[in-house]
Amino acid sequence: MNKLTKKETKKLNIKGKFDTLFIHDIENTIGHKRPDHKNDSYFHNLLKKLDRELGVKDNDLVVMAGNKNLIEKANTIYYQNTPCEEIIFPAGGKDGADLKLLSSVQRLFASNQLSQFKKVVIVSGDNIFSSWVGALKRIGIEVHTVALRENTCREFRTSNTHKYLNNLFNDNTRELSYA
Repeated sequence: MNKLTKKETKKLNIKGKFDTLFIHDIENTIGHKRPDHKNDSYFHNLLKKLDRELGVKDNDLVVMAGNKNLIEKANTIYYQNTPCEEIIFPAGGKDGADLKLLSSVQRLFASNQLSQFKKVVIVSGDNIFSSWVGALKRIGIEVHTVALRENTCREFRTSNTHKYLNNLFNDNTRELSYA
């Protein structure tokens, strides 16, 4: 199982004030087996477009997990030079990124840190997150889900707080709005 290590848990001792918490399964949004990721310029622009479409701002926190090679490349090419803070967890195995992210949400919940955010955005369409989305909403936390249409589970498709990432892999994007 891909639970958080002690070192990873320490990364979640959040200091500072943030508006939105993004919990991002990068494998679910941009994948890890796409051949076009080998082109650094294309990959950088794809990550930039993804952040723009999600509406990530300087005062947000992004907790991200994914395949070790994909997440390290994304961090080197793009994320280490962005103004918002990112906490990045390499993961492996079946549902590895999902399990790291779920452990992160559980840790933030258990340490009463989720309440400092105005909203939480789960950037994944995986059903594994649906129980936490429901639990967070029940305790009054504003939660949205965002995913590619083809990667969205039924529970999120029927939710009025779910948005689809549109046209991520072509040039005609529109920004999402959570207003």
